[in-house]
Amino acid sequence: MSKSGEDSKPDDFVVRTAGLAKNFGKSYALKNIVLDIQTGGVTAILGANGAGKTTFINCCLGLTRPSRGDLSMFGNAPGALTTRRRIGVMLQDADLPDLLTAREHIA
Repeated sequence: MSKSGEDSKPDDFVVRTAGLAKNFGKSYALKNIVLDIQTGGVTAILGANGAGKTTFINCCLGLTRPSRGDLSMFGNAPGALTTRRRIGVMLQDADLPDLLTAREHIA
């Protein structure tokens, strides 16, 4: 964790990671990510296609488990109920289920 965050409370950070990694077989989508994002700011995650942006967000949301390393959101585990109550997300893939009719989707 960053030196500037040593005297801060865990809740002062939206995201804290140390040594975060996610691999798919022999390929790494994330490798040794160390990142602290404090509350009260705006953060953009930019990178080329395949850089691991979506994998990182999915790990933060608790949708994907990291292969190793530490990750917390607001001082809690990703995907924990206390974490989910504090965030809002619009995922890039918003496909509607094929099982419903158009009328059922509207309802």
